Amino acid sequence: MLALFFLALLLSFIGNDIYVEYYVRYVRNFIFISFIVLYLYYMLDSNEKLEELMSLIVAITLILSCFIVLEIVQNGWGHKAELFYPNRNYLAYSLLPGFIWSFHSKSKYKWLSLCLIAFAIFLTTSRAVELSVVFSIFLYVFFRQYKLVYVTSGSIVAIAILVLFFDQIILNQNFSNIRYVLAKISVNAFQENPINGMGYGQFKKNYSNYIDQDIIKMKNEEINEKIHINRPDFPNIDKYLQELPKENRDYIMNFGEKEQMTHNDLLTVVAELGLLGIACTVFLFYKLYIELQKLILHNREYFYLSISLIGGSLIFSLLHNNLTTFVFWFVIFIPFIMNRNYKKQLKE
Repeated sequence: MLALFFLALLLSFIGNDIYVEYYVRYVRNFIFISFIVLYLYYMLDSNEKLEELMSLIVAITLILSCFIVLEIVQNGWGHKAELFYPNRNYLAYSLLPGFIWSFHSKSKYKWLSLCLIAFAIFLTTSRAVELSVVFSIFLYVFFRQYKLVYVTSGSIVAIAILVLFFDQIILNQNFSNIRYVLAKISVNAFQENPINGMGYGQFKKNYSNYIDQDIIKMKNEEINEKIHINRPDFPNIDKYLQELPKENRDYIMNFGEKEQMTHNDLLTVVAELGLLGIACTVFLFYKLYIELQKLILHNREYFYLSISLIGGSLIFSLLHNNLTTFVFWFVIFIPFIMNRNYKKQLKE
């Protein structure tokens, strides 16, 4: 499966105007990730070893959580925790596997650990990971089949939190139609290069080549400002700039070239890899579906654990770019590792 996806990356080079620096960087990153995933796949030859690795991840997650709380204590409640991460969303995402695995921990400090990690994720203000946390909590409640009284109490607490922190969790004061605009750009790129896409890692640099007047009319300031920088010859862009406040216009004129990510891995596959990438993705999740069917027969708890990990990761992938991270691929292959180990046990 990794080889098929790698082949799609290589074929995306053919017939495209490739910015080689980005292409080499992202392909090299995938090769590096693949070797790590394959190493773990073969070295974790028992589920006990897998649990030991995940216990280590939980411990590291707790350490990160403590430092997030310390950062907030030092900088004040309004500060958004980032630690050494370039983006607070990826800091929150790094806590997610440890949070989900903690649900299935047998430690007597389990609930204390869960509360600490959940609080740390909340302090990052990453809505994508907060949504993944809610998903994993409800899945765990369904798995445990708690009585209605516990489910009702938990729901009341969740609703109270949402009401108290509505602005931070639900509302986005900087809301715009940027994600819809990026989807339109991705569709334009796919229509122009349906077979192998625009080239792996190329959306970041070449997205402006697929912007048309319909996208301009959507009046998304973030995209329209970047068009002037990347494509100053674009029709009517000067007229748009004249309507902006002087300080905004001066900022744009003095700014260098601006890049843009899809903020959605599905859009990345569609725009950069075309039908070849879509076919590989469908095949990957078909195989994953087969493995999950097998896993529920072996171990119901592992099945729900895998669904939580994969579901939480996919929720994040639909709101950010997660395809180039090791965690995304490792989580996808956890059911394969578990089933391989059960099959090995049966043979022995």
